Amino acid sequence: TSVRELIKQYQTELASSADLLPERAAKMLVELSALKGSVLEEIRNRQGQYQQVLLLALDNEKSAARAKIKAEASADYQNLLEAKNANEVLTEMIRGLKYFLREKSIEYRENSF
Repeated sequence: TSVRELIKQYQTELASSADLLPERAAKMLVELSALKGSVLEEIRNRQGQYQQVLLLALDNEKSAARAKIKAEASADYQNLLEAKNANEVLTEMIRGLKYFLREKSIEYRENSF
């Protein structure tokens, strides 16, 4: 299972869970946080690959702007963008789960009195 597929599964579960339990939300938060660590490592690796492509393009082109355009047309750059996008999606899901858990905590405290 790819990272993209895992993220899609979590997105689907969150979107279809009108009655998400706090226990499940907490577990998802931990899992997504771990997945984010893997995605950040992947971004670092893909950034290095893209930098190599850019350096090669700079050696072969007369202008830096043309080299950058050429490097951004590479599969390595597309892979980097995909990893960055996955990181943004994970960040938003984590924020949403934190907000959900905070609201449930407040609700629980109010109902316990």
